[in-house]
Amino acid sequence: MTSKNFKISLIFITAIILTLGLSISLQSLLAAYTAPLANPATCLTGDPGCDAPLNIGSLLQTKSGALWINTDGISPYGLIVETGNVGIGNTGPSYKLDVSGDTRATGAAYAASFNCTSDIKLKKDINIIDNALLKLNSINGVYYKWKDEIKDKDRQVGVIAQDVEKVLPEIIKTNADGYKTVDYSKLSPLLIEAVKELDKENKILKEQIKDLQLKVERLEK
Repeated sequence: MTSKNFKISLIFITAIILTLGLSISLQSLLAAYTAPLANPATCLTGDPGCDAPLNIGSLLQTKSGALWINTDGISPYGLIVETGNVGIGNTGPSYKLDVSGDTRATGAAYAASFNCTSDIKLKKDINIIDNALLKLNSINGVYYKWKDEIKDKDRQVGVIAQDVEKVLPEIIKTNADGYKTVDYSKLSPLLIEAVKELDKENKILKEQIKDLQLKVERLEK
């Protein structure tokens, strides 16, 4: 075999080896990636990169369309964010979960504390709640059970939204399903002013009793 033929044979064998290697690597990559069954509804067919998976890395990534995470029961976890903040409705989250807008939960919410923004610098047209005791007497504290037992089968305690709406409509909202909701935290100001009214009435009664006692003492002398 001449030197020229040997070089040609060596190049040919090298090309075969490289082709086989690339083929094996490509098959491994394809086996590790399962493509989505369909493009998101917002993507046009053939839109380059539209159905590509989210990449692992520290760079900011944007993606059009919805993100649906389904573990198929393989894992008890869905989405885990190890570090950083998550923003819903805003692009600059300042907290671990920063939501701009209303949220809804069909089950219980657990937290060590709930803080409501209440700084006087953010408020105007401030007025004391009048006739708080009268309004409070119009609201009944009730025991009840949910008709939909999926929510909870146990006996509950609370108020009726329609009763509250008659005297304190500011804390009632109607949700997207047409049901009325109560902001229970905002019942506290009504309770505070009702207690103050009771305290005022109590002081007046004490003065009246004191005057009556003095009159009785004078009559007994």
